Amino acid sequence: PLLDKIQERYKDKKIICVHQDWRIEDTKYIKIPTIRMLGEAINGCGTKLDGDNPLGMSKSLHEQNNQVQRQKLFLCGNRFRRFHRDELINFLRTNNLEKKGLVSILWEGKTLEDSCPNLELSENPMQTFYNNVFCEISTESMHQRLVGRGVGHFQSEKIWKPFIYKVIPMIISWPDTDWVLRKLNLDLFDDIIDTSFYQEDNLNNIFKIIKNNLITIENECVEDRRFKDSIWERLNKNYQKVMDYGNIKNYIRDFNK
Repeated sequence: PLLDKIQERYKDKKIICVHQDWRIEDTKYIKIPTIRMLGEAINGCGTKLDGDNPLGMSKSLHEQNNQVQRQKLFLCGNRFRRFHRDELINFLRTNNLEKKGLVSILWEGKTLEDSCPNLELSENPMQTFYNNVFCEISTESMHQRLVGRGVGHFQSEKIWKPFIYKVIPMIISWPDTDWVLRKLNLDLFDDIIDTSFYQEDNLNNIFKIIKNNLITIENECVEDRRFKDSIWERLNKNYQKVMDYGNIKNYIRDFNK
């Protein structure tokens, strides 16, 4: 209603709304889901977007390589306790998957280092962790919209880390989280893993699909405890798209066509 009043007053203007809400809505106004948290994720990794003040960039703090023989199948970091994170940990344990990953459960006092204590950490420990896994099961802050709590399909910086650190992403979040990632032309490996979990609302269904995907990744993406070259090339392309300021400008411009 507020936008309607503004539009009525400025009939010759086009209204563009930028939201930290990724929900798709049928609206007469241009709504752009913001990717503000991408900047936070990149800065947190010690660098800046290509083309955005390139002076002083320090990409060495998160550059990955495919020479290391990786010790674990997946990474799953859990800092704050949430219902869906509890359910995921229970699922991993019930299916004997916890030991196959680097898993932190900070409300139990368990860190990523505890999952693999023989890792020699670099200046950026996250660089080491991601360079020893093939994929990430990323648990966003929430996985369902809470009725009566207003606008709510929000995403944090966590969603970007598998792309920055070059691993295969599997993100547990709102249903249809993937549409913004696809609009950025990011590769979600649909031809290899089952990405239907992005449309799922039921946690058990999500976990079952992800479990099968872990088996697929281990069998089809790994060779001699390294990524197959064809997979590594695709991970590199994802990284380049995330770091390319021009790609993000095109993403925003595309909503105004």
